[in-house]
Amino acid sequence: MHPTLLHAVFEKAEALASRPVLWRNSGSAYHPLLWRDFATRGRRCARGLLSLGLEPGANVCVLGTSEWPIALLGVMAAGGAPALLDERWPDAVLLAAIRRTGARLLLVERDYFARAQRLEKAVAGLCAWGIGDGTTEAPSLEAALARPDAASESAVDERMAALTPGSRAAVLFTSGTTAEPKAVAVSHQSLLWTTEKLTRVLGFGEAETVLSLLPPALAAAQTVGLHLALRHGAQIYLPRSGARPIDLLREVRPTVVLAPPRAWERFARTVEDRLSAEPPKRQKVERWARGLALERNRREAEQQSVAPSLAARCRLAATL
Repeated sequence: MHPTLLHAVFEKAEALASRPVLWRNSGSAYHPLLWRDFATRGRRCARGLLSLGLEPGANVCVLGTSEWPIALLGVMAAGGAPALLDERWPDAVLLAAIRRTGARLLLVERDYFARAQRLEKAVAGLCAWGIGDGTTEAPSLEAALARPDAASESAVDERMAALTPGSRAAVLFTSGTTAEPKAVAVSHQSLLWTTEKLTRVLGFGEAETVLSLLPPALAAAQTVGLHLALRHGAQIYLPRSGARPIDLLREVRPTVVLAPPRAWERFARTVEDRLSAEPPKRQKVERWARGLALERNRREAEQQSVAPSLAARCRLAATL
């Protein structure tokens, strides 16, 4: 049993070094990031944070970076707890979230540095540092790594070795549907327990392809869309900004989709509208197949056995 989720992730990186873990869209196509590069970049981020003097267990806020999984891995590897913020939140909500975490470091992408400067002025002791490509306008982690006294690889190893199951792993946010998002600190033990339970319920495995349509700052998006996926070596697609959910489903063809209720409601309406235009016999077959799939999924979610006859009918329905 791994002491932390982080150790499990880096073990996966060694075992699956040449396989993709993240898929990012550059505007025309998705490009993979391999496990070995993911681990290397995460450790480099950790070195930068240690070069800035990050203390064990300190919270670090992350804002507006398209490579947020790398930033979160880096903060964890440095012994800190990442708090991913949603760039869509107004400044007042961002300020409240930062103050709740007590963070003194804010990792920010180039396009959001002007906003980060406003946040710096409003929160005493907060310092913004650039992460990712093209962060010339801000003090950057790369600049910190260029210092003569920059942290070494062994410093990252030492910080990771000091982590325990009870160490703080992350700060997650609720959806804030009735009020401002609430920050919840979770331990590595909590992440291990949660991902283990989700594995049993969802039957999650290495062959999964994960697409999350949820804001990454939310707890569910990180717990399933990142922590669970990384633990099992699944592939994660980071959706391109502004894309329609239906287009993303066609492009990615995921096996696991995370989406807000309103998205599923739209999907259901679209399916029903298209089904109503089909001949009556086709409608009957589609509804029969859907009923079988729902029953199978219900049984699997409740960890009940799926009868051979039901499994056979599901296979038949898939061919129609």
